[in-house]
Amino acid sequence: MRDTPPPKITFLSPNLVVEATSAKGAIVKYAAAVATDAVGPVTITYSTPSGSQFRLGTTVVTVTARDGHGNVTTRTFTVTVVDTTPPVFTFVSPDITVSATSSRGAVVRYRDAVATDAVGPVTITYSNESGSEFPVGTTVVTVTARDGAGNVTRTTFRVTVVRDGPM
Repeated sequence: MRDTPPPKITFLSPNLVVEATSAKGAIVKYAAAVATDAVGPVTITYSTPSGSQFRLGTTVVTVTARDGHGNVTTRTFTVTVVDTTPPVFTFVSPDITVSATSSRGAVVRYRDAVATDAVGPVTITYSNESGSEFPVGTTVVTVTARDGAGNVTRTTFRVTVVRDGPM
């Protein structure tokens, strides 16, 4: 008698979507597959084992169930690693008050904001650049941090230019 029916995979991890934890992606653990065979034990292997580093994007995991006579069944599921977490500011200039140096206002310099992101570099932009002229009065400066996946965080600080006397 010859064993010809392949093993049957009775449980397979569902497709997974996980958040990236670094620029390399994420370590992903998934549930073990289960397979049965009428004749004997089944060996299960994975194209990418549970607990492996998965890169950003979608990876197809192939599960192979093999019985003792070499009969094989394969099934697949996907692991998708995404970056949906926006950058986090670790420093933003405090509010600033300066005296006007001309009738138009004053050139104001402030320290660069700092932001971090688990996945990669962050680009920081300002609605009003440091070293530019600010008019008399209060200007709200919007600071935007954007990561490579397009996630954005915004915050603000105020620059107030006051007149000390006649100009």
